[in-house]
Amino acid sequence: MKTKPLNELFDVTYGNKFDFNKMEIATNGGVNFVGRSSQNHGVSGTVAPIENITPFPAGSITVSLGGSKLLSSFVQVESFYTAQNVAVLRDKGSMSFQQKLYVCLCIRHNRFRYSAFGREANRTLRTLPIPTPEEFPGWLGSVDISELQQDLAKPVLAKAEDLCPAWSCPQSGWNSLGAFSG
Repeated sequence: MKTKPLNELFDVTYGNKFDFNKMEIATNGGVNFVGRSSQNHGVSGTVAPIENITPFPAGSITVSLGGSKLLSSFVQVESFYTAQNVAVLRDKGSMSFQQKLYVCLCIRHNRFRYSAFGREANRTLRTLPIPTPEEFPGWLGSVDISELQQDLAKPVLAKAEDLCPAWSCPQSGWNSLGAFSG
């Protein structure tokens, strides 16, 4: 299977590095605040927009670089700000939502390479090898994601895995231990 470093397919940047406890909580019309949580799409809450700071755009991928849920990755469906130790990936091409979900799974399945307070992902995320779009499974285009895009109460990745529970199938490139074997 052909792979490329993540930074050849995405612009990889650090997030805003804001502290949620110092932000003004929004009651209406706020901006999502993405932290290192593996729950609720990584969204900790909504905050008031900050003057002169443009939120990251919807469709970007967020990746947790530290904490106990390293490499928790989500496609954000609304614009957002981020906490510390969160990377933001913006694709250089025109990937579909399904393809971005697959990239999230590829990133997450490399979690075994890292540990909290040990080898953290911030140094090597940019060079993490992932399959090229030509190698993505053909079934991605036929997956109905309407429910996934609307349901922010549960992590998107948990539901995406339910669509193909056998990530050890040969066409996916993942072995039974969750490691990429390509």
